[in-house]
Amino acid sequence: MAKANVRVETVELDSAGRRQIGQRGRTTALLRDRADDVESAVQEASAIVQKSVAKVQDEDGSPSTSPRRWTSCGRPGCRPA
Repeated sequence: MAKANVRVETVELDSAGRRQIGQRGRTTALLRDRADDVESAVQEASAIVQKSVAKVQDEDGSPSTSPRRWTSCGRPGCRPA
């Protein structure tokens, strides 16, 4: 099976580390060539989600230890769409 040529947009940073988004600076790279960056981003996002979930508390104020059923709105207890 041939590899798909999935491309992602990349953004150049200026000397101060700020993004410079403009028509001239819009470039792309093959997703597979950015695999390390994608993996790092997923790990960072996962750590943020885990930290946020750990902060969720039950109604009695104690930290939640049981899994919650999350719905399409992204919060426990709301109705599915």
